[in-house]
Amino acid sequence: MTTSQDIHFQLMTGLKYILPMIALGLLSVMFYMSQSVPEESTIPYSERRLYDRAKDPQVSAPYFTGVTGAGDRLSMSAMSVKPDQSVDEDLEIDQVVLRIKTGPNQDILASSDSGLIRNEKGLLVMEGNVQVVTNNGYQLSASKMTSKMEALWLYADGPVKGTGAAGVLEAGSMEILRDSETGNLQFIFKDGIKLIYDPKT
Repeated sequence: MTTSQDIHFQLMTGLKYILPMIALGLLSVMFYMSQSVPEESTIPYSERRLYDRAKDPQVSAPYFTGVTGAGDRLSMSAMSVKPDQSVDEDLEIDQVVLRIKTGPNQDILASSDSGLIRNEKGLLVMEGNVQVVTNNGYQLSASKMTSKMEALWLYADGPVKGTGAAGVLEAGSMEILRDSETGNLQFIFKDGIKLIYDPKT
């Protein structure tokens, strides 16, 4: 069974080998083109794109999956992933989709425009048009949300809007986690909660 620690190890090990190989391959292509194509027929735009891609290697359509210590199945996909230029161990990701299967009929689906995998802290930071949908009736939006990769824990430290089983709601922050004693899934809303009750929602 794949653990959350295995996810981190496999992710970093794979990318440490894959990304340099991509860069080396692109540089080899540029060298070949510079030797075989006459100078007057070169295309500056194409050459610039090759230089950019060699300098900024990335992996397209990555997909990672694993199981947390509590047995929740976690999977993450994205449009692309590449090393963060400021922190060696971190990874930048585009068009993130995070799915957590918490039980036979319980799913949490979260998506965002971009994100950052902070490997040393075991965190996934999702930013830009964060959307959270659960099959127990929640449809929520936020500008930023952080998720642990070792356990079921999602936290939005900022305005959250959406709908739930009771109606339309707004809150200053949101936390989704398992109760440490019962193991039940909890949705905790704090900081200026507003709820418009709608039994039809």
